[in-house]
Amino acid sequence: MIQVGGDQYTPGSRVAFSPERDAVAYVRQDGVHARLIANEYVHNGVMLQCGATSTEQSIGIFSASACGFFGYNSIYMESNGSANGGTFKLDSQHDTVKIYAGSTALLETL
Repeated sequence: MIQVGGDQYTPGSRVAFSPERDAVAYVRQDGVHARLIANEYVHNGVMLQCGATSTEQSIGIFSASACGFFGYNSIYMESNGSANGGTFKLDSQHDTVKIYAGSTALLETL
């Protein structure tokens, strides 16, 4: 199973690994859990930072270091909410921004 962001695990295993083969998450009966790893996301020269956590979080289909906006080719995250009271903004230079049913998000509160 390859998670959004590149980490992977084999069904039945208890550990998820980064692409560099570092153990980054643990697979339990109730899902995949990890301490989030700080990372950054750059789009059109704008850098957004995602923070690390000292406690384990349920990450579902996401990698421990996933940061940014995945799966929407022309849509990007213009701001992540850290500078404006928790409201994040999505934008596109080509299309109307639409988030479809079944989309998934991992949001970190600071």
